Amino acid sequence: MILPFAVIDADGYEPIVLLGSDENGLVGLEYPSADLYALEPEDILAVVSIDPSAVFYGLRVARSEFVAPERMVANPARRRLPRFVTRGEAFPLLPEGELSGFPTAARTMRKHREQVPSLDTIRVSALFAVSTIRTSIEQAELAFECFGGFYRKHGRQMPTVQEIKTCFRGLQNSKARMFSEVADYASVIRQVLETGYQDREARSVLALDTNLPVGLGLTKLSFTLALLGHDCICLDGRLLGVLFPRKIDRVKFEDVIGKERGRVSERALLAYEKAEDTFLAGNPHYDPNDPLGRARAQWTSWEAVGGKGAEHRVWLDLLPEEEK
Repeated sequence: MILPFAVIDADGYEPIVLLGSDENGLVGLEYPSADLYALEPEDILAVVSIDPSAVFYGLRVARSEFVAPERMVANPARRRLPRFVTRGEAFPLLPEGELSGFPTAARTMRKHREQVPSLDTIRVSALFAVSTIRTSIEQAELAFECFGGFYRKHGRQMPTVQEIKTCFRGLQNSKARMFSEVADYASVIRQVLETGYQDREARSVLALDTNLPVGLGLTKLSFTLALLGHDCICLDGRLLGVLFPRKIDRVKFEDVIGKERGRVSERALLAYEKAEDTFLAGNPHYDPNDPLGRARAQWTSWEAVGGKGAEHRVWLDLLPEEEK
């Protein structure tokens, strides 16, 4: 039974004819390819009525118990994903005379790639990654330098919650909770890396098979792994501003890649990987022959958009001496 309207998919605004539902959920037929897709209710932005002719926006779509007697079954793996326009070439080069901080940091990152780092190094790297959430890099590094003073004072163990709070100007309670949960999660990262997983594969295992702590989603998990020598891309706000010129597209992407109850869906991971590929295509900073080519492209593109190099010296300085 074909229902008398089409839906417009929010992930790209292409028309989909809604056929009905099966055990996997809603089933849609893409025009003109005639490909079948399993749709999520939240993918539907609007419906187009055939009779009377009208477009209805702002819908709340829900599944019912009814299943059409004659069903066309869609492949549940073919979820709708955002359609990305290749924009790697849109990323600039660093201003003339401005040097990248990546080569300095990369010496440490490549050392981490050769051998699984200690729990201490993983903890420090993950904490630096989450310290950059919702703040400027300058403020993040000041806060992390403050944290580092307490960390050293406590013999390279976690400071008290109150001490951590004093390092941040805003969101003190949130940051303290992030630091506490991420510090505990460092042991999980180490266990996964010890099994031999690397790069995107390591991220996939951590994202899909473990409960991520507050503060570590796909973006900052990728940054953590990059600091630990894995070839992942941290698509933070600075890069997304170039990758998605329209704010609505950026907001939609960030919503798609979000986690729920500590877990990242396969759909979110696929969307993130697709955005990574879009970021790399034509990117002047990308060298596919470099084992850290993706991480390098992210680091130097991020610097170039900001107009100056960055070693993230506060992260390097807090690492154990033997692993710098």
